[in-house]
Amino acid sequence: AAAAAAPKETAAAPASEVPRVPVLDSARVTAEQFAEQLYPARQPVVFRNCSFGQARSAWRPEHLMQVAGQKEVSVHVCSEDNMDFVNRNFQFEVLSFAQLVQRIFSPAPGCQEKLYLRSMGENFRKDVSNIDCSFPALAAEFDLPAFVPSEVRGEKLFSSALRVSSAGIRLWTHYDIMDNFLCNVVGRKRVVLWSPQQVQRLYVTGSSSEVLDIDHPDPIKYPKFAGAPRLEVVLEAGDMLFLPALWFHNVVALEPCVSVNLFFRHLSPELYHRKDLYGNKDLPVCASAMDKVKSIVQELGTLPADYRDFYARQMIAELEKLLSP
Repeated sequence: AAAAAAPKETAAAPASEVPRVPVLDSARVTAEQFAEQLYPARQPVVFRNCSFGQARSAWRPEHLMQVAGQKEVSVHVCSEDNMDFVNRNFQFEVLSFAQLVQRIFSPAPGCQEKLYLRSMGENFRKDVSNIDCSFPALAAEFDLPAFVPSEVRGEKLFSSALRVSSAGIRLWTHYDIMDNFLCNVVGRKRVVLWSPQQVQRLYVTGSSSEVLDIDHPDPIKYPKFAGAPRLEVVLEAGDMLFLPALWFHNVVALEPCVSVNLFFRHLSPELYHRKDLYGNKDLPVCASAMDKVKSIVQELGTLPADYRDFYARQMIAELEKLLSP
Protein backbone atom coordinates (compact mmCIF):
# COMPACT_ATOMS: atom_id res chain seq x y z
CA ALA A 1 0.00 0.00 0.00
CA ALA A 2 1.17 3.55 -0.68
CA ALA A 3 2.30 5.66 2.25
CA ALA A 4 0.01 8.42 3.44
CA ALA A 5 0.89 11.98 2.46
CA ALA A 6 3.28 13.69 4.87
CA PRO A 7 1.64 16.24 7.19
CA LYS A 8 2.26 19.89 6.48
CA GLU A 9 4.34 21.81 8.99
CA THR A 10 2.50 23.80 11.63
CA ALA A 11 3.61 25.99 14.48
CA ALA A 12 4.51 24.14 17.67
CA ALA A 13 1.71 23.94 20.23
CA PRO A 14 2.20 25.18 23.81
CA ALA A 15 3.35 22.47 26.20
CA SER A 16 -0.18 22.06 27.59
CA GLU A 17 -1.52 21.43 24.08
CA VAL A 18 1.10 19.02 22.73
CA PRO A 19 -0.74 16.47 20.58
CA ARG A 20 -0.74 12.93 21.92
CA VAL A 21 0.18 9.78 20.08
CA PRO A 22 -3.00 7.79 19.33
CA VAL A 23 -3.56 4.91 21.79
CA LEU A 24 -5.46 1.75 20.81
CA ASP A 25 -6.51 -1.25 22.89
CA SER A 26 -4.32 -4.07 21.59
CA ALA A 27 -7.13 -6.60 22.12
CA ARG A 28 -9.31 -4.76 19.58
CA VAL A 29 -6.69 -4.46 16.82
CA THR A 30 -6.86 -7.05 14.06
CA ALA A 31 -4.09 -8.20 11.76
CA GLU A 32 -6.02 -6.75 8.80
CA GLN A 33 -6.43 -3.37 10.50
CA PHE A 34 -2.72 -3.12 11.24
CA ALA A 35 -1.60 -4.29 7.78
CA GLU A 36 -4.10 -2.29 5.73
CA GLN A 37 -4.65 0.89 7.78
CA LEU A 38 -2.21 1.52 10.62
CA TYR A 39 1.07 0.39 9.09
CA PRO A 40 0.66 2.10 5.67
CA ALA A 41 -0.19 5.42 7.40
CA ARG A 42 3.46 5.67 8.59
CA GLN A 43 2.40 7.38 11.82
CA PRO A 44 3.31 6.45 15.41
CA VAL A 45 0.63 4.61 17.38
CA VAL A 46 0.55 2.98 20.82
CA PHE A 47 -1.06 -0.39 21.48
CA ARG A 48 -2.13 -0.67 25.12
CA ASN A 49 -2.58 -3.67 27.44
CA CYS A 50 -0.17 -6.06 25.71
CA SER A 51 0.78 -9.10 27.76
CA PHE A 52 4.00 -9.71 25.79
CA GLY A 53 3.61 -13.42 26.40
CA GLN A 54 4.56 -14.13 30.03
CA ALA A 55 6.95 -11.17 30.23
CA ARG A 56 4.64 -8.50 31.60
CA SER A 57 3.63 -10.62 34.59
CA ALA A 58 6.97 -12.39 35.12
CA TRP A 59 9.68 -9.78 34.64
CA ARG A 60 10.16 -8.63 38.22
CA PRO A 61 13.71 -7.75 39.39
CA GLU A 62 14.13 -11.01 41.33
CA HIS A 63 13.02 -13.06 38.34
CA LEU A 64 15.28 -11.17 35.93
CA MET A 65 18.29 -11.77 38.18
CA GLN A 66 17.41 -15.43 38.63
CA VAL A 67 17.00 -16.38 34.96
CA ALA A 68 19.64 -14.11 33.37
CA GLY A 69 21.78 -12.83 36.23
CA GLN A 70 25.08 -14.41 35.16
CA LYS A 71 25.07 -12.80 31.71
CA GLU A 72 27.79 -10.14 31.29
CA VAL A 73 26.59 -6.89 29.73
CA SER A 74 28.20 -3.62 28.66
CA VAL A 75 26.32 -0.74 30.28
CA HIS A 76 26.22 3.02 29.68
CA VAL A 77 26.97 4.78 33.00
CA CYS A 78 26.28 8.49 33.27
CA SER A 79 26.33 11.00 36.14
CA GLU A 80 23.75 13.22 34.42
CA ASP A 81 20.11 12.65 33.50
CA ASN A 82 20.58 13.67 29.86
CA MET A 83 22.73 11.22 27.94
CA ASP A 84 24.56 12.99 25.11
CA PHE A 85 25.55 10.79 22.19
CA VAL A 86 27.09 13.69 20.26
CA ASN A 87 29.54 14.68 23.05
CA ARG A 88 29.65 11.28 24.83
CA ASN A 89 29.03 12.24 28.47
CA PHE A 90 28.91 8.59 29.54
CA GLN A 91 31.26 5.66 30.06
CA PHE A 92 30.87 1.93 29.54
CA GLU A 93 31.09 -0.55 32.40
CA VAL A 94 30.92 -4.34 32.20
CA LEU A 95 28.56 -5.82 34.79
CA SER A 96 26.66 -9.00 35.35
CA PHE A 97 23.01 -8.64 34.45
CA ALA A 98 22.17 -9.27 38.12
CA GLN A 99 24.40 -6.35 39.18
CA LEU A 100 22.75 -4.12 36.59
CA VAL A 101 19.23 -4.99 37.76
CA GLN A 102 20.24 -4.52 41.40
CA ARG A 103 21.79 -1.09 40.81
CA ILE A 104 18.84 0.12 38.72
CA PHE A 105 15.95 -1.19 40.80
CA SER A 106 17.61 -0.83 44.25
CA PRO A 107 20.11 2.04 43.97
CA ALA A 108 22.25 2.94 46.96
CA PRO A 109 20.95 5.91 49.01
CA GLY A 110 22.14 9.18 47.52
CA CYS A 111 23.56 7.48 44.42
CA GLN A 112 23.39 9.79 41.40
CA GLU A 113 24.56 7.37 38.73
CA LYS A 114 22.27 6.54 35.82
CA LEU A 115 22.60 3.23 34.03
CA TYR A 116 21.33 2.16 30.65
CA LEU A 117 21.64 -1.14 28.84
CA ARG A 118 21.02 -1.56 25.14
CA SER A 119 21.90 -5.17 24.44
CA MET A 120 24.35 -5.91 21.65
CA GLY A 121 25.23 -8.93 19.55
CA GLU A 122 27.35 -11.73 20.98
CA ASN A 123 30.22 -10.34 18.89
CA PHE A 124 29.47 -6.63 19.20
CA ARG A 125 31.75 -5.81 16.26
CA LYS A 126 29.85 -7.86 13.69
CA ASP A 127 26.59 -9.22 15.16
CA VAL A 128 23.28 -7.43 15.58
CA SER A 129 21.48 -7.75 18.90
CA ASN A 130 19.38 -10.88 19.20
CA ILE A 131 17.72 -11.60 22.54
CA ASP A 132 17.11 -15.20 21.50
CA CYS A 133 20.88 -15.66 21.60
CA SER A 134 21.86 -13.26 24.40
CA PHE A 135 18.92 -13.77 26.76
CA PRO A 136 17.28 -17.06 25.70
CA ALA A 137 15.32 -17.57 28.93
CA LEU A 138 13.82 -14.06 28.74
CA ALA A 139 13.20 -14.37 25.00
CA ALA A 140 11.24 -17.56 25.62
CA GLU A 141 8.90 -15.63 27.92
CA PHE A 142 8.40 -12.73 25.49
CA ASP A 143 5.98 -12.54 22.56
CA LEU A 144 4.40 -9.89 20.34
CA PRO A 145 0.66 -9.24 20.06
CA ALA A 146 -1.17 -11.54 17.65
CA PHE A 147 -1.90 -8.78 15.10
CA VAL A 148 1.80 -8.23 14.31
CA PRO A 149 2.52 -9.70 10.85
CA SER A 150 4.45 -12.97 10.81
CA GLU A 151 7.13 -11.50 8.51
CA VAL A 152 8.05 -8.97 11.22
CA ARG A 153 8.96 -11.92 13.42
CA GLY A 154 10.64 -13.69 10.49
CA GLU A 155 12.25 -12.56 7.24
CA LYS A 156 11.85 -8.80 7.85
CA LEU A 157 13.22 -8.87 11.41
CA PHE A 158 16.57 -7.07 11.66
CA SER A 159 17.32 -7.19 15.39
CA SER A 160 15.83 -7.52 18.84
CA ALA A 161 17.31 -5.53 21.72
CA LEU A 162 16.74 -5.64 25.46
CA ARG A 163 16.77 -2.23 27.15
CA VAL A 164 17.04 -1.63 30.90
CA SER A 165 17.05 1.96 32.22
CA SER A 166 17.48 3.79 35.50
CA ALA A 167 14.68 6.08 36.59
CA GLY A 168 15.24 9.60 35.30
CA ILE A 169 17.66 8.84 32.47
CA ARG A 170 16.92 10.51 29.14
CA LEU A 171 18.15 9.12 25.84
CA TRP A 172 19.23 11.63 23.23
CA THR A 173 16.91 12.59 20.38
CA HIS A 174 17.68 10.54 17.28
CA TYR A 175 16.15 8.73 14.33
CA ASP A 176 16.50 5.16 13.10
CA ILE A 177 16.52 3.90 9.53
CA MET A 178 14.23 0.96 10.20
CA ASP A 179 10.72 0.62 11.58
CA ASN A 180 10.51 -0.65 15.12
CA PHE A 181 8.25 -1.75 17.91
CA LEU A 182 9.18 -0.44 21.38
CA CYS A 183 7.62 -2.95 23.78
CA ASN A 184 7.54 -1.46 27.27
CA VAL A 185 7.33 -4.39 29.67
CA VAL A 186 8.23 -2.84 33.05
CA GLY A 187 7.93 0.78 34.24
CA ARG A 188 6.80 4.00 32.56
CA LYS A 189 8.48 6.09 29.87
CA ARG A 190 7.81 9.51 28.44
CA VAL A 191 8.34 9.53 24.68
CA VAL A 192 8.47 12.73 22.60
CA LEU A 193 8.37 12.42 18.81
CA TRP A 194 9.02 14.65 15.81
CA SER A 195 8.12 13.78 12.23
CA PRO A 196 10.88 13.46 9.62
CA GLN A 197 9.66 16.76 8.12
CA GLN A 198 11.09 18.57 11.18
CA VAL A 199 14.72 17.63 10.51
CA GLN A 200 15.66 21.20 9.59
CA ARG A 201 14.63 22.41 13.06
CA LEU A 202 16.29 19.73 15.17
CA TYR A 203 20.01 20.56 14.73
CA VAL A 204 21.05 17.08 13.66
CA THR A 205 24.59 15.71 13.70
CA GLY A 206 24.73 12.24 12.20
CA SER A 207 21.47 10.66 13.34
CA SER A 208 21.22 12.59 16.62
CA SER A 209 19.99 16.02 17.66
CA GLU A 210 22.40 18.34 19.45
CA VAL A 211 19.57 19.61 21.70
CA LEU A 212 19.66 17.77 25.04
CA ASP A 213 17.10 19.72 27.07
CA ILE A 214 14.11 19.41 24.75
CA ASP A 215 11.73 21.17 27.16
CA HIS A 216 13.98 24.19 27.72
CA PRO A 217 16.13 24.54 24.59
CA ASP A 218 18.63 27.39 24.41
CA PRO A 219 16.81 29.95 22.21
CA ILE A 220 20.10 31.59 21.20
CA LYS A 221 21.92 28.40 20.24
CA TYR A 222 18.87 26.55 18.87
CA PRO A 223 16.37 29.20 17.73
CA LYS A 224 14.39 26.89 15.41
CA PHE A 225 13.91 24.01 17.85
CA ALA A 226 10.92 25.36 19.74
CA GLY A 227 9.07 25.77 16.44
CA ALA A 228 9.18 22.05 15.66
CA PRO A 229 5.76 20.43 16.30
CA ARG A 230 5.95 17.34 18.45
CA LEU A 231 3.87 14.41 19.62
CA GLU A 232 4.06 12.97 23.11
CA VAL A 233 2.95 9.90 25.05
CA VAL A 234 3.67 8.22 28.37
CA LEU A 235 4.17 4.51 27.84
CA GLU A 236 2.77 2.36 30.63
CA ALA A 237 3.84 -1.20 31.36
CA GLY A 238 2.20 -3.29 28.64
CA ASP A 239 2.31 -0.56 25.97
CA MET A 240 3.84 -1.13 22.54
CA LEU A 241 4.80 1.87 20.40
CA PHE A 242 4.99 1.47 16.63
CA LEU A 243 7.69 3.90 15.53
CA PRO A 244 8.13 4.32 11.76
CA ALA A 245 11.59 4.82 10.33
CA LEU A 246 13.02 8.38 10.33
CA TRP A 247 10.76 9.63 13.15
CA PHE A 248 12.88 11.42 15.75
CA HIS A 249 12.32 10.24 19.32
CA ASN A 250 13.45 11.27 22.78
CA VAL A 251 12.81 8.89 25.67
CA VAL A 252 13.02 9.42 29.43
CA ALA A 253 12.45 6.64 31.95
CA LEU A 254 10.03 7.89 34.60
CA GLU A 255 10.68 4.72 36.61
CA PRO A 256 13.15 1.84 36.32
CA CYS A 257 12.22 0.33 32.96
CA VAL A 258 12.67 -2.89 31.02
CA SER A 259 11.67 -3.01 27.38
CA VAL A 260 12.30 -4.89 24.15
CA ASN A 261 12.94 -3.20 20.79
CA LEU A 262 12.32 -5.04 17.55
CA PHE A 263 13.70 -3.42 14.41
CA PHE A 264 12.43 -4.63 11.07
CA ARG A 265 13.00 -3.78 7.42
CA HIS A 266 10.27 -2.15 5.35
CA LEU A 267 12.44 -1.52 2.28
CA SER A 268 14.25 -3.99 0.03
CA PRO A 269 17.21 -5.50 1.94
CA GLU A 270 19.75 -4.35 -0.66
CA LEU A 271 18.96 -0.69 0.10
CA TYR A 272 20.30 -0.90 3.66
CA HIS A 273 23.91 -0.55 4.76
CA ARG A 274 25.47 -4.03 4.88
CA LYS A 275 27.46 -3.23 8.04
CA ASP A 276 24.65 -1.57 10.00
CA LEU A 277 24.50 -3.20 13.46
CA TYR A 278 21.99 -0.88 15.15
CA GLY A 279 19.47 0.08 12.47
CA ASN A 280 20.69 3.68 12.37
CA LYS A 281 23.15 3.89 9.46
CA ASP A 282 21.82 6.04 6.65
CA LEU A 283 20.99 4.20 3.44
CA PRO A 284 24.17 4.13 1.31
CA VAL A 285 22.56 6.11 -1.52
CA CYS A 286 21.48 8.77 1.00
CA ALA A 287 24.87 8.88 2.71
CA SER A 288 26.54 9.34 -0.69
CA ALA A 289 24.13 12.15 -1.61
CA MET A 290 24.80 13.93 1.71
CA ASP A 291 28.55 13.73 1.11
CA LYS A 292 28.04 15.37 -2.27
CA VAL A 293 25.94 18.12 -0.68
CA LYS A 294 28.71 18.86 1.84
CA SER A 295 31.21 19.06 -1.01
CA ILE A 296 28.95 21.43 -2.93
CA VAL A 297 28.56 23.65 0.15
CA GLN A 298 32.34 23.88 0.44
CA GLU A 299 32.70 24.75 -3.24
CA LEU A 300 30.01 27.44 -3.11
CA GLY A 301 31.65 28.84 0.00
CA THR A 302 34.60 29.96 -2.13
CA LEU A 303 32.41 32.28 -4.24
CA PRO A 304 31.52 35.93 -3.62
CA ALA A 305 28.40 36.30 -1.49
CA ASP A 306 26.04 37.31 -4.31
CA TYR A 307 27.05 34.31 -6.50
CA ARG A 308 26.95 31.94 -3.53
CA ASP A 309 23.47 33.11 -2.64
CA PHE A 310 22.21 32.94 -6.23
CA TYR A 311 23.35 29.38 -6.94
CA ALA A 312 22.41 28.11 -3.49
CA ARG A 313 18.85 29.31 -4.09
CA GLN A 314 18.79 27.55 -7.46
CA MET A 315 19.85 24.31 -5.80
CA ILE A 316 17.27 24.71 -3.05
CA ALA A 317 14.61 25.15 -5.73
CA GLU A 318 15.69 21.85 -7.34
CA LEU A 319 15.70 20.01 -4.01
CA GLU A 320 12.26 21.36 -3.09
CA LYS A 321 10.82 19.42 -6.05
CA LEU A 322 11.55 16.23 -4.06
CA LEU A 323 9.65 17.27 -0.92
CA SER A 324 6.25 15.88 0.00
CA PRO A 325 3.34 18.33 -0.37
